[in-house]
Amino acid sequence: EGGDNDAMIDALLSEANNLDSGDVSFEPRKKDLLSLLKFHDSNNSNPSHKTKKDETFTGDSNIKIDKLIPPVVNAILSTGIPPAAASVVVSNIIPSAMPLLRLSHQERLLAAKSLHAEFYLLACYHLPLLVMHLDRHCPGWYWPRKEMIKIEEEENETNDGDDNRIGINAEGQVGKEISTETEVQEPDPERKNSRELEKNGLVPLSWFVTNFAGECGGANLEHKHLLPLWDHMLTRGDYSSKYFLALAVLDQNSDVLLMS
Repeated sequence: EGGDNDAMIDALLSEANNLDSGDVSFEPRKKDLLSLLKFHDSNNSNPSHKTKKDETFTGDSNIKIDKLIPPVVNAILSTGIPPAAASVVVSNIIPSAMPLLRLSHQERLLAAKSLHAEFYLLACYHLPLLVMHLDRHCPGWYWPRKEMIKIEEEENETNDGDDNRIGINAEGQVGKEISTETEVQEPDPERKNSRELEKNGLVPLSWFVTNFAGECGGANLEHKHLLPLWDHMLTRGDYSSKYFLALAVLDQNSDVLLMS
């Protein structure tokens, strides 16, 4: 597990910082990043807000870090701020600019879905033809990407647990098999269809949760592009600009998307 996550941290430094393992500054940067992640984890550990699916591991198998946190911490360190000062920045920037990071996985996903729904309405207004095309060929495209896999896994785990539940049959006997006379409630077709559409989500969760910082194991925006965006958001308090940047990404690639 530790080796896989070391590889993810290495990939993060390579993609976001343009560093490779041969660079002189690679190991010091990696050490500072891991140290700050452990510090953040120790100060924000909340057992009720953590699940295995939320977390990735650093080199220390006892330290569990949210996959969305390392790109944020790495971006702050890339400004040249000493690790001690960076820890203060992280402690302040997350509650004010990235409040969803403080939520549990389920709470974060529910909140993020509302943001993605608002983004969809904005896209309908500004890019109606593209939205019509995407809705026809990839319905549910605007929902968060990847996180739906976790929801599916959790649903499977819940269903597996239901197979072992205790029931009482018509004779009043207790057992694992529930009586065939018991009325089985059919799943709501509308709700089932909604969940199926959510699995088609293509918009990265990090776009709106961490303001385009990226995700371990996923795409990460280079800091030369990310930091000016954060400067604009933090100095002007214009957090709606991330939605318009997402629209710009769609618009810039509209020709390719319309032909697909």
